[in-house]
Amino acid sequence: MEQRGFHIHSISSPIGKSYITEDFTVHLKGFMRAIELTKFFDTPFIRIFSFYIPKGENIGKYRDEVIKRIEQLTRTAEREGIILMLENEKDLYGNNGERLRDILQTINSPHLRFALDPANFVQSMVLPMTDAFPEVEPYLAWVQIKDALINSRSGGGWGWGSKETDS
Repeated sequence: MEQRGFHIHSISSPIGKSYITEDFTVHLKGFMRAIELTKFFDTPFIRIFSFYIPKGENIGKYRDEVIKRIEQLTRTAEREGIILMLENEKDLYGNNGERLRDILQTINSPHLRFALDPANFVQSMVLPMTDAFPEVEPYLAWVQIKDALINSRSGGGWGWGSKETDS
């Protein structure tokens, strides 16, 4: 890769893309493997997530466990010189700006930053730039770009669309 001028920007791990009720030790092993890969590919970034919440349950009930797990990952990242990039996604604890800010502010580490995926906010029925961005802007390290449209044809409802079907 080096000979061809390629550089790996980050390790896009699935860490935190599991149910908060699952055994965390399995994910810690995967996290340590991701750290090994950062060293192999000479990149300081690992993307992580904020855990799925069981359907129908009170999301606030899991705040402390989410914070505990992400803080454990962050403290390990600090020791290893790695920066964790917390990405938002539908159905995860951190699917809105307020909860993401709470995580980032509570842990308060330069080794935990935010990776903004506006399309994932759209899937969570959150307006990315007006409802989420002001909450997470101080922690923002990168923005991912992909296509997602708010479906305005169904009375302001939300959903995926394309220019052909939503115009």
